[in-house]
Amino acid sequence: VVNSGEKVALIGNNGAGKTTLFKLILGTEEPTLVPKEDKVGGIAILNGTTIGYLDQNCITNIEHTVEEELLLVFEKQIKMEKEMLDLTSLMEKEPNDNSLMEKYNNLLVNYEKNRGYTYKNEIKEYLSRFNFDDSYLDRKIASLSGGERMKIAFIKILLFKYNILLLDEPTNHIDVSTIEWLENFLKTYDGTILFISHDRYFLSSLATKIIELENHKITSYNMTYDNYLLAKKQNYETLLKQAAKEDEQIEKYRRFIEFYMPKPRLASRAHDREKKLAKLEANKTEVPTEENRKIKFKIKGSNLKSKQLIRFYNVVVGYDKPLCPMFNFTLYGQDRLAIVGDNGIGKTTLVKSIIGEIKLYSGSIKHLRDIKVGYIKQNDYVFLNDTDAISYLRSRYPSKLDSELRANLGRFLFKGEDIFKSTGLMSNGEKMRLTLCACAMSDYDVLVLDEPTNHLDMVTKECLIDALRDYGGCIIFVSHDRYFINELATHVLYLTPTLSLFIEGNYEDLKF
Repeated sequence: VVNSGEKVALIGNNGAGKTTLFKLILGTEEPTLVPKEDKVGGIAILNGTTIGYLDQNCITNIEHTVEEELLLVFEKQIKMEKEMLDLTSLMEKEPNDNSLMEKYNNLLVNYEKNRGYTYKNEIKEYLSRFNFDDSYLDRKIASLSGGERMKIAFIKILLFKYNILLLDEPTNHIDVSTIEWLENFLKTYDGTILFISHDRYFLSSLATKIIELENHKITSYNMTYDNYLLAKKQNYETLLKQAAKEDEQIEKYRRFIEFYMPKPRLASRAHDREKKLAKLEANKTEVPTEENRKIKFKIKGSNLKSKQLIRFYNVVVGYDKPLCPMFNFTLYGQDRLAIVGDNGIGKTTLVKSIIGEIKLYSGSIKHLRDIKVGYIKQNDYVFLNDTDAISYLRSRYPSKLDSELRANLGRFLFKGEDIFKSTGLMSNGEKMRLTLCACAMSDYDVLVLDEPTNHLDMVTKECLIDALRDYGGCIIFVSHDRYFINELATHVLYLTPTLSLFIEGNYEDLKF
């Protein structure tokens, strides 16, 4: 149950059914027939409830100006304006036709009732609340950053004045400052929000209720995310103890039956224990697996701890002009550098300069020893051919045996027929796992990762953090995931148009 005004987080591993549940709510998919029960469930929505869904299709055309896109919300009002204008022209020609005046008055009442006199001011008011000035009205959406587009999409669904907002991974592909802005905005939003997220900071900040999809079951926790984590752990430990007691009792019953059943005088007592055993086994406590999809993998890498690897000297990134001020620092083996900043500030540009793909605006990046660099670029899910998982690894590592390739795929949850699944049919999370699997099979001194956690669920993300912590080489990564940065980073390069700051520490150490 989702009640009015609640901020409900729908959580679960990739493939658990979160987005499918959204589609059921929106009516774009139908519930599945339950074979054993021969019935279909349903979703009851209070009469008059309107639902807005924020996804990538919310903006209809990036070639629209901001004003053109936002005015699409008010097509009905704009149509009424035209009708009233046409009626005014007709009344001037036929002043004695009372039916025209009556029609005009009815239309006027309806226009006023439907925000006809206020919608243009509402657009400007929302733009102002989201830190846009009026000049943005004439800007093409194509010219805006990803974070700015997300804000325009939000303004659009807010102008519709829906009762419920459905948000599917709203923090994906937006920068840290925009995520923090979004958190603050949604915390004060007085409507109902049902959202999907794998962002632990976002969940902790926003959710007032947790609905968990796990092992084909839904469990509701009427509490914050942090309290949910504690309750889940306590519940797991309680169930574990209960299951252990039941196992002990089952073993006692079995020993009793085995000993007394052959004795005719005591067989009735043994039959009584059989009934008790059957009842206990039928109602045995089911212990949920804490992390039922745990990935165990190791990324190879040389141990170059305390060895100087890369020197950044008077570095400025940019194309026709600098994107941020100059910076200098040196990276050592086992350093974990997080590159943080708003979209468009030059993070991916810097990454491409590090791997030698493009030139710096000025300055130099010098390798201080012979090092092998591995690179996973942002959303690197485009495979040259529509292949399958094992064929992709064969093409990358032709000298390795299929048994080794299968073993590595298994560590990344590609098992059985999954290894022959077409990459064209894989989810983005599966494609990222396959890309990470290929990377883990090489021996790199430095890993360069651009948004490696996009589309990964929390279990896979935790496994990636564990693997990267154990990695012997140096890591340079771009991320907007504050939890990921905090868990992994030993240094942070924070870029803004007026400041380039290199610090020892993680995301929390950036707060000043």
